[in-house]
Amino acid sequence: LAQHAPTADVVPVATRMDGVKFKKMVRPGDTIDVHATLNEVVSAAYFLTAKIMVAGKLAARLDFACTLASPE
Repeated sequence: LAQHAPTADVVPVATRMDGVKFKKMVRPGDTIDVHATLNEVVSAAYFLTAKIMVAGKLAARLDFACTLASPE
């Protein structure tokens, strides 16, 4: 989303999550890899799909929307 940000001093804020599916337990100390794909941009809303991986295995999948906001 950084390339869509008008300035560098904004952060993404999740506004909606849909189709969340948990496949594998994530335990304290696990390292997660998040693979997110930007599907669509409508005005100031960004629609994405994400896969959360643990040790190369799918732990969760979700569709979500976010917007960019000031960190204050």
